[in-house]
Amino acid sequence: MKKWMEIVPLLAAVGMTAEIAAAPVEQRFEAENVLANPEVLLRNKLQKGSWNLWSTDVDAAKKWSGGIVLQGNVITKDAAPGTTVPVLKFRIPVAQEGRYDLTAQIFRTVGISQDGGKTWTKRIGPGTIFSNRALKAGEVIELQISGDTLDPKGPGAPYVDYFTLLPAAASKAVQNTDVRNGGFENSPAGKEPANWSLWTREKGSATATVTTDAHSGKQGARIVSTGTRDWAFNNRASFPVKAGDMFELTAWVKNHAKDKPNAQLQVVSYKDGKVVNYAMAAAPLAKADGEWREFKLNFTVPAGVEKISVRAIGEGVCDLSLDDFSLVSRGNRAGAPEKVVLPGADFEKDTVGRQPKSWVNWARDGVKFSAEVIDAAAQGQRAVRLRSTG
Repeated sequence: MKKWMEIVPLLAAVGMTAEIAAAPVEQRFEAENVLANPEVLLRNKLQKGSWNLWSTDVDAAKKWSGGIVLQGNVITKDAAPGTTVPVLKFRIPVAQEGRYDLTAQIFRTVGISQDGGKTWTKRIGPGTIFSNRALKAGEVIELQISGDTLDPKGPGAPYVDYFTLLPAAASKAVQNTDVRNGGFENSPAGKEPANWSLWTREKGSATATVTTDAHSGKQGARIVSTGTRDWAFNNRASFPVKAGDMFELTAWVKNHAKDKPNAQLQVVSYKDGKVVNYAMAAAPLAKADGEWREFKLNFTVPAGVEKISVRAIGEGVCDLSLDDFSLVSRGNRAGAPEKVVLPGADFEKDTVGRQPKSWVNWARDGVKFSAEVIDAAAQGQRAVRLRSTG
């Protein structure tokens, strides 16, 4: 299978390098293709102390990119990097100069180091490794992954599937979707975050301050509420939109309290300078715990909305850290391709043992060929079996 990363040298070979330089594109790197120490892998063999280059999983092509994944050992307790299985060392090439985000498709929990193993951070599931980093053409991103961390949901093996290098200009969308001070780096620690405002129904019942506890960079924000009523932490930027515009709102959240927070990420909609809906879209933060977790909210702008803004809201006692707010444009639904329905493609209305009604058989002379509906299917109740001789 052709890997996405192979497209860049292919285009260069046919004389399209000038266009590439002008318009960087998203690049996907299968984990096994950018692994610098492949000797730590066994192929389709799960063995203590080794990673498994696994391609024989049931429905592998549906579960893993390219049908292949790197599988670690089952982790029952936290250990130092390299204790259970060797540390994976990746070298990800940069084709063009620019600012990029790097994301990883990872399942369960791993440790990640970006400084050669000196320091490690915990990565729970898929998400962003770094954001808006300036990279040069020919530069190599060095990344290490440790499979020695117990997942919050319990024992299990970690999986590393692929990495995506996304131009930051695309991931941050257009200029009018900049969540001002979304990383809280533009204010001194201990002060209220610039470009944000805190509203409370009970006067003095909550505070919002900049802290040095951060998901990335040096600073984040912390909301502490001691009251029983609601509060809202509003970003002061508002973004012009039109019906059908699609967005993804992302924020990283950590819960310092014992109880689950009664809080949400929200998108507020406006028209003619007035609020249309305070919660046009919302994502609960009840799953926030003592580790930094990424929360995402995908939404489409309805008719009758001219602007939107983002915020976090809550009610009652809570103690939350917030960082790395971003609002990413996903285009407009009007420009999205329509889904093409292929009649009879699932064979569900066909009779077992007979030829599918919506399909016609053809074969060259001398070839015996048949198509028969069967009741063993990957999805649904029906599939088709093809037989050929000659």
